[in-house]
Amino acid sequence: PEKSRVDELLEPSVPVLVLQGARDTFGNAEEVLGALSSSSAHDIRVTAVPGADHSMKVLKSSPLDAGGVLRLITESVREFASGVS
Repeated sequence: PEKSRVDELLEPSVPVLVLQGARDTFGNAEEVLGALSSSSAHDIRVTAVPGADHSMKVLKSSPLDAGGVLRLITESVREFASGVS
């Protein structure tokens, strides 16, 4: 994309969970983490979803199939929600 959307992640005053597909055209987890590291944001958790695009769709050659992506997302949300006070 022409412009980074990281600023949008910094706006909420509540904890944020980012589920980032490794093939996402908006950036991968490492890029998001790098952009966040230069900010004062501290309640943002980034979870990489291997092989997924922005819609969490995967290729046949991806490390996770659709069910694996669903399990990863479900577990990540469960862990995140259980840690939010």
